[in-house]
Amino acid sequence: MQTQSLNKNTFKKKLFNGFAIASILLLTSIYLFLWKIEITDPKIYHTSDFIAFYTAGRIANKKGASQVYNQQEQFNIQTTLMDKEIAPNELLSYNHLPFLIPLLEAITSENYTASFTRWGLILLAINIGSTFILLKIFPNFNHKEWIVAAAGTVLFFPSIISILQGQDTAILLLGASIWMVGLLQKKDKLAGLGLALVTIRPHIALVLAIPFIFKRRMVWWWFLLGASTLALFSITLIGIEGTQEFIQLLTISSRGEGFQLKPEAMFNLVGILARMIPTLSHKILEIIGWSGFGIAIIGLSTMWRKSTAISEAHIGIAILLSLFTAPHLHYHDLALLLLPLLAVLRIAISEKKITIGVVSIIPLSISFILFINHYLPSIYPLPYLLMFILAILLWHSKFTRYFAKNQP
Repeated sequence: MQTQSLNKNTFKKKLFNGFAIASILLLTSIYLFLWKIEITDPKIYHTSDFIAFYTAGRIANKKGASQVYNQQEQFNIQTTLMDKEIAPNELLSYNHLPFLIPLLEAITSENYTASFTRWGLILLAINIGSTFILLKIFPNFNHKEWIVAAAGTVLFFPSIISILQGQDTAILLLGASIWMVGLLQKKDKLAGLGLALVTIRPHIALVLAIPFIFKRRMVWWWFLLGASTLALFSITLIGIEGTQEFIQLLTISSRGEGFQLKPEAMFNLVGILARMIPTLSHKILEIIGWSGFGIAIIGLSTMWRKSTAISEAHIGIAILLSLFTAPHLHYHDLALLLLPLLAVLRIAISEKKITIGVVSIIPLSISFILFINHYLPSIYPLPYLLMFILAILLWHSKFTRYFAKNQP
């Protein structure tokens, strides 16, 4: 019997090692292949999201940061880059926060491919940093398990998509990771300052920040300080006129208008409605989207106020609500699903429902499934299903713990 048990354990270890090594090598090879195509094929890289970031960097280089949000200047850069006249609705506007401009100015040159490569390496480095931060919530990993978990986190498919597209989602993930670890370690200053970085997506930051007015208020004050510092730096950088042009672009984006801001391509409440009821106007979708956004803030604020403590379940539910009710949300922003996923796994370990070894391989497995799903005829159902399953698991955990603490 003992020999059989040893053989079974040996087989499981070999299976674990084989799957982990094969998945890491396969995903890494595929991602490198996709990256090579992205930066070398002009038909692809001229239509990636990076073109907006490149445009901002080139305008800052040529005209100064104050002109970055000038749409005519953006037209001029993108027309030159594509070597053709582009229509107004083909402009991929840079509508991201100004505090990124000095970094974009530093990495951007006349060579689009070299600029994209530098930007991609910076985003990858930030994602690796986020991984080191997030895995602090699992102190019991051994060396091998930590490597597998780290690989699954770095290779998480939506995060990779954000790099392939040249999006700044890595900064969003970094801020959210600092926020989560700060909350779990009872470091409100760290949590608040991490949340300030989440203002790279202002709509997500607001949903996550406002509930802290009602519980652990120091998180709110540190968030306010960090966000105000970034705002002051941004206004100083681009000036009053540049700030007005920036607000104008944000207004366009909030209505789901503009090139590549198609509601039917989004992974949120608005996206579901746009695909299910194509006849809905942009105005109606805007009203429904912002209504859901407001309800999410009220719901989370109520939950925070009534809770005795902010746990993994609260963090995960807050992230899921912020994603689902965001006014606009594309695939790359689903990188934040790492937080509720890791929250579920941490809860499962604490309740002894899963081993630490299994936990380490789950992010890698989900990344592999999401990658395969991305190339199926319809990519939408699986991410929604993942959000729904995580929400159910977190909600169940929240109430299980609540009733356990309040038993007579």
